[in-house]
Amino acid sequence: MRYVTATALVHNDAEILQLLTSVQDPVLENLLQPPYGDGARRFGAIARAVVDLTPNDIVLIDDLETSMHPDLVKAVTNLVLTRTTQAGVPVFFATHSLCVVDATLGFFPPQGANITLVRLSRQVPPVTYNETRLRSLRTPCVDVRDDMPSLQECCC
Repeated sequence: MRYVTATALVHNDAEILQLLTSVQDPVLENLLQPPYGDGARRFGAIARAVVDLTPNDIVLIDDLETSMHPDLVKAVTNLVLTRTTQAGVPVFFATHSLCVVDATLGFFPPQGANITLVRLSRQVPPVTYNETRLRSLRTPCVDVRDDMPSLQECCC
């Protein structure tokens, strides 16, 4: 078993371009244009982690959204979910972003995956949402971080 993480940013612009070419995603190619900033470097770290997965891997990504525009967050989430689904490996996101939650829900058809969200807080015990409950909350834009109606637009 191998744990795959995306921790080291890609600082070489040529490697970012190479990773963009290897993932063959026109949305990402459109979003990531030189000069590359921190969001592109974070994309590089994540793409490098998921480009060559094996069936024994487990993908762990902490704060996928760091330094990224919401459109890039959605595209990178889709890239990770595409690659992990193709390889048949589990993926775990730790995130503060509703964009990651919405992109994950948008990637899979209803009841099409085993999606579980666990909300952690120092003030209250962990709260777990299954896919059905999570979809029912996000449809009217309830912020699952605090069970309150969200001021953020749904589906980043």
